[in-house]
Amino acid sequence: MGKSRFIAPTTLVGLLAVPPAYAADLTPMMPVKYREAERLPWAGLYVGANAGFAWSSDPRTDCTFAGPGVSPCIPAPAILGGTSGTAFPSVSSSGAEYGLQAGYNWQVANWVLGFEADINKLAAQGNTHFAGVDPGKGPDQLSQRYDWLGTARGRVGVTAGNALFYATGGFAYGRTNHEYIYALSSPANTQTFGLSELRTGWTAGGGAEYAFNQHWSVKAEYLYVHLAASNLNISSLAFIGNLNSPTGTTILHFNNNLNIVRIGANYRF
Repeated sequence: MGKSRFIAPTTLVGLLAVPPAYAADLTPMMPVKYREAERLPWAGLYVGANAGFAWSSDPRTDCTFAGPGVSPCIPAPAILGGTSGTAFPSVSSSGAEYGLQAGYNWQVANWVLGFEADINKLAAQGNTHFAGVDPGKGPDQLSQRYDWLGTARGRVGVTAGNALFYATGGFAYGRTNHEYIYALSSPANTQTFGLSELRTGWTAGGGAEYAFNQHWSVKAEYLYVHLAASNLNISSLAFIGNLNSPTGTTILHFNNNLNIVRIGANYRF
């Protein structure tokens, strides 16, 4: 009888010890909170989308004339009592942008190296009216529009918590459109010169990306884009100053520089 009393408490202690051990075995099966960024695997392929705003940077318009005759680069030519100077003001463009991106990252400790390519639709455009070559025939107009833009960039960044801070730069290319209309409000004298072309250049900027989990992240980014200048030939422009007999060569040079700010989301595989 004494032996039975000894076994009962021992058995009870054993039974009480089972639940903690059993729970410990189940721990790996329970949901685990997202890992801290020091161990975050940024490495690998990702795809995403972005949207933002674009506007002109240093939208200068230069006019050059070479040859005999009266230069249309001078507003209200001397025979009309005008003064010298540039007849062509700058044209500022702005508008929305949106598109897709894809890239690949390599991670070494807290450092992340990567490559990203994107393609974006642009709605950045603008125009200006001004008293141009022959004020007697009404105002002239300059207009500018950017249709789309693509980039191929390298990225280098460092992680901090769940965030990635990075610098980026590389190749840029896009479709630009420029137009000059002489005597806008005088249908009988209106002359239109236009140029639509693919221009290439470079881009640089930086941003920050925040990861919610192993797959999804959001980012905010700034890019400066420099595309080669566009050269619009208006040598055939006929106005009263050259007695309707165009001479020489006249070129309008348009800067193609843009600022872009945007936000986006990425999915990492």
